[in-house]
Amino acid sequence: MADIKGLQQRYGLTDAELGKKCEDEHLTAISRFISWDSVGPYLKGVTRQDMKDIRHDGQYQQDKRGMLIDKWEETGSEATYGAMITAMVKARKRSEAEKVCELLRPQPVTPPPVVPSSRGSRGGPKGPKGTLYTLNPYSTHMDFHFLQL
Repeated sequence: MADIKGLQQRYGLTDAELGKKCEDEHLTAISRFISWDSVGPYLKGVTRQDMKDIRHDGQYQQDKRGMLIDKWEETGSEATYGAMITAMVKARKRSEAEKVCELLRPQPVTPPPVVPSSRGSRGGPKGPKGTLYTLNPYSTHMDFHFLQL
């Protein structure tokens, strides 16, 4: 359990985020880097026999993760991210658990980058060598900034 709290602190995840039910878009991304067969038996209430049944019953289905989540919920367990991360750590899949935490991490909002214009050669604005002309994207009028390189 200490491992889970450490991951939670490291990635800045709240209890509310870990308590959310697993969403299909995240399960699609998660299925790219984990083997459900290795993690499934560590999900509370899911047995190795359940995993065999899912493999057998779902052999003609392209994606078996929905069957796994349904089985997981049938056991009375909540299919939450926290429970999934716990199962991954128990299955000795810590790096995969970290990837899930990375997917859940709140993404910071960044302003658009300043796009540099011509460096003053080959038909661009003329200026001393090493001067970079850029437009301020936040300005309402043409506003040049001169940066000495």
